[in-house]
Amino acid sequence: MKRCALMVLIVLSVFLFSEEKLLDLSFFQTDIRDALTQISYEIGKPIIYDRTVTGFVSLEVYQVPVEKALDLLLLPYGYQWVEIDGVYFVGSPDPESPSFFTLSKTYLYRTKGNSADQLIKALPPVMKNYVFPLSTDTVVINAPPKIASKIAETLNTIDVPEEELILEVKVVEVNEETLRKWGISWQYSNQSEGENFTINLLEKALDIVFNTLDYSVLSHIELSIGDGSAKLLANPRLRLQSGSSGKFSAKTQRNYITTENDKKVVKSVELGTEVEIKPFLLRDNTVSLTVKITSSNALDKNEGLPDTTSQSIEGTVRLKLGETVAIGGIGFDTYTTVTDKVPLLGDIPVFGYLFKKETERKIHKEILILVKCTKAGESE
Repeated sequence: MKRCALMVLIVLSVFLFSEEKLLDLSFFQTDIRDALTQISYEIGKPIIYDRTVTGFVSLEVYQVPVEKALDLLLLPYGYQWVEIDGVYFVGSPDPESPSFFTLSKTYLYRTKGNSADQLIKALPPVMKNYVFPLSTDTVVINAPPKIASKIAETLNTIDVPEEELILEVKVVEVNEETLRKWGISWQYSNQSEGENFTINLLEKALDIVFNTLDYSVLSHIELSIGDGSAKLLANPRLRLQSGSSGKFSAKTQRNYITTENDKKVVKSVELGTEVEIKPFLLRDNTVSLTVKITSSNALDKNEGLPDTTSQSIEGTVRLKLGETVAIGGIGFDTYTTVTDKVPLLGDIPVFGYLFKKETERKIHKEILILVKCTKAGESE
C-alpha cells in the first residue's frame, strides 16, 4: 500500500513539474525590453536580446504558454526568437544582422515543375533575401524557422507544374495554282500597327478539320504532298510546357535568272524559314498560340547572285485542342524552265535543239505552316 502511494506521488510530481507554465500578461506602451524581462521573471528562464530590439508594446493575454506570448509580443516588429539550452534569445531576422545566424536554419525545397530561378522571381520581395537557387530544381531557404515555413508554403503554392503540350507541325511549300485548287483563301488581320506584325489565318482549315478527311483541306494537302504538287519542307513534333517556346527551321530552293555569256541561265539559292512557336493552355482548354516566322528571301539582280533579305510575321491565334491552324504570309517568286518542242523532231540527237525552245516561267509560292496542338499523353 505504501509502495502504491509512493508511485502515485512520483507520477503526480512529474506531471506538475513538467506542465508548461501559462502566463497572464498585461502591457500598455511598455518598453519591449522591460516586457521581455518580466516574462523572464515569470518563467524562471533567462531571455536575452540583441541591440536591435527596441520599441514599445501593448498586449493583454491570459493563460498562454511562453512561446505564444513571445510570438504575440514580437509580432509588431517582426523580431524572432529561438531557445538554446533553456535560454531564450530574441533578435532581428535581417540577414545583415549579426544575430541572423543564431536565429536562422537552412532548408532545401525541391521544385515540382518549375525551375528554381522561376520560383524565386515569383516570390514577394521581402522573401527573396532568404532564398537562392542551389540547382535547377532546388531552392535553398536560409531563415528563422517561422519565416522559412512561410516561404516554403508560398513556394509550394506557386510551384504548379505547367501542362505539357504536343505540337505537330508541317511546313509546306505550295504554288498559287495548287492553293486555288484547294479552294481556300487567306484572311489577313493586322495584329499591330507596326510593320512585320501580320499573321494570315487559314480559317477554312479550322472549320473543316473535323469533317471527313477525304473532302477536307487537310486531306487535299496530304494528297498534294504525295503527288508532288506541294512540298513538305519540315515535319517537326514539339513537346513544350505551356508558356514556353520552341524553334525549328526549314529550307527550300528559290530559282532566279542571271546572265552568263549573254545568255539567260536559271540558278538557285537556298532560302531559310525559322519558326518560333509559344503555346499557352487556357482554363477553358483552348490554346493561345503565338507564332513568329522569319524568312530569308532573295531580290532579283540583272547579274550575279541575288541580294538576300529577311522578313518576319508574328501574331497570336486561339484554337481548341485537336484543331489545326494554318499560318501563312511568307511568299516568294521563283522560276522554272519550260521546254516546248516539236513532237519527234525535238528528240533527234544532235539536231533536236533546232526544234525545241526553252522559256523561263515565273511562279509565286507560299510557305504554309500547319499546327495541331494536343495535351501530352492524349496523342501518344
